[in-house]
Amino acid sequence: ISSKINLQSIFISYNTVVIGTSTFQSCSRLQSVTIPFGVKTIGDHAFGSCSTLQSVTIPDSVTNIGDYVFQNSSTLQSVSIPGSITDIGIFTFSYCRNLQSATIGNGVRTIDRYSFRGCYALSSITFPSSVITIGSHAFDTCTSLQSVTIPDNITTLGSYAFDECTALTSVTIGTGLTTLSNNLFANCTALQSITIPDNITGIGSSTFSACS
Repeated sequence: ISSKINLQSIFISYNTVVIGTSTFQSCSRLQSVTIPFGVKTIGDHAFGSCSTLQSVTIPDSVTNIGDYVFQNSSTLQSVSIPGSITDIGIFTFSYCRNLQSATIGNGVRTIDRYSFRGCYALSSITFPSSVITIGSHAFDTCTSLQSVTIPDNITTLGSYAFDECTALTSVTIGTGLTTLSNNLFANCTALQSITIPDNITGIGSSTFSACS
């Protein structure tokens, strides 16, 4: 266990196809990771709680990224998710407290539940035309997020998706949605303007509660 904790750098062979579950979890001195082209799957918790990890490179050979993969990697500052990945798993980047930039590639279809929860430094996010689903709590407590545009291609937006985004001032909703989920923008205390299209036929309970 102690050798794993002291691991500062890794070389992943170009022959590697799968990085398994919890492979590098809690490698607290690991600062950067380059995943070589050829890797197709990154398992659950693979780099979770790598508390000094600042950068990671994910190639477009990766098609499957698991749940909790980078959770609590609290010094990770930026990530680019290639379009070869169709589903960003649950809690994948949750509580990456210093994550300032997340680029989502065109090809990603689902941003699953809690994916970016507690990314306190994330100030903006752009959704490509491939995204159709944002899960519940996906961006809740992203307390630096200032504006959100939900494009027309998104047809499902889960409850609490942007709950407690306390710096959020403006929201634009696209025409792909017909209802707004419960607590969707609850506790967004800085929210000043929201554009809701005519095709919205239902607004859930507490959708904008405590938007003071």
